[in-house]
Amino acid sequence: MNSLVSTRDIFVSTQQSGTSGSGGNTNTFRNFKICFNANPLKCSDNEFMRLSVNQFNLYRQFYLVNNNNNLLLSKITSASGTTSSSGRLTSKDYANISDIATELSVQIKTLLDAGQSVGAFTVTSTAPASFSIGQTGDRIYEAVFTLNSHGITAFNLQTPQFSDNFSDSYALLGGKRISSDDSIATSSFTVTIATNTITVKGKYPMQRSTMPFLYLRSELNGNNLESQNLNNANDTPSTHILQSSIISKIPVGDEFCSFQFDSEASPYFVDIESNFVSEINFQIRDHHGRTIPDPAGDNTIETTGNLFCDMTLKVLIYKTGTNPNVLDTPVAPYSRFDLTANKQPFLNNPYMMNPMT
Repeated sequence: MNSLVSTRDIFVSTQQSGTSGSGGNTNTFRNFKICFNANPLKCSDNEFMRLSVNQFNLYRQFYLVNNNNNLLLSKITSASGTTSSSGRLTSKDYANISDIATELSVQIKTLLDAGQSVGAFTVTSTAPASFSIGQTGDRIYEAVFTLNSHGITAFNLQTPQFSDNFSDSYALLGGKRISSDDSIATSSFTVTIATNTITVKGKYPMQRSTMPFLYLRSELNGNNLESQNLNNANDTPSTHILQSSIISKIPVGDEFCSFQFDSEASPYFVDIESNFVSEINFQIRDHHGRTIPDPAGDNTIETTGNLFCDMTLKVLIYKTGTNPNVLDTPVAPYSRFDLTANKQPFLNNPYMMNPMT
């Protein structure tokens, strides 16, 4: 049975103070290092260390709709030919489902206008309208785009999740997830084309965000496991279980991303295999191992802006239990033979069971 020997709290903040810390742009919210310098973490050979995260907090200075979940691909066939293009919803926070639906209609209109040469479409209706979570409704997107004799004969609109187009837009917008590149031959939405109108309808309910948790990761060699899709942002994820670098997951709220646990009650911890730790590298990623998009778009908010976190780590040192079947006897304090003096001091040695003469 393991017994607790000692505990130590480590209070950490990634907020910049004066000039940027050691490592420059690598010592930031998304990637930061804790250097213990003259106070390394260490334990004896018959002990092990457990690192737990008891508190975490940050102001959510990133948008719920961002470059990880706002991508659209389209292919339009009209009298002027076939065009393929892409579009993105504007990265920002949206108060409700209806606001996201309105923004989706704006982006679809832009794609439709660019795919023909007759004129400009108008959005005659968009659903859901005036809808917030908690109200009655199906949350399925539908919009009608009107342009007399628009000339479009085919319109495919995709929410892709493959290769370089790996996006969570399918979950945000309620479209069918496209997991492989088919040159936009299929559509994530049901599209109905008439002479003067094009109706686009989603297949599944929309949602306001796609990232319920942040994940705190580290290179510490522990015994945690994770499903492959939590660290896979390029291929179709599978449910295989792999060795994990995740130490904790942090709930994402409207204003804060935070949690607080009392004393040693944190469910998030890792047992450290090494007996000596001089530094720990941490990363904060999303549910597919991706970095958190910078709202400014130039990756400066972590060094010159206000994206930073603070957390409390607890180091617990445990003494490992002994095997009751192993004989724990002291070692003889001197050798069996004193060759230099041609003597046999072992004769009076109580540790020798069968002394030789």
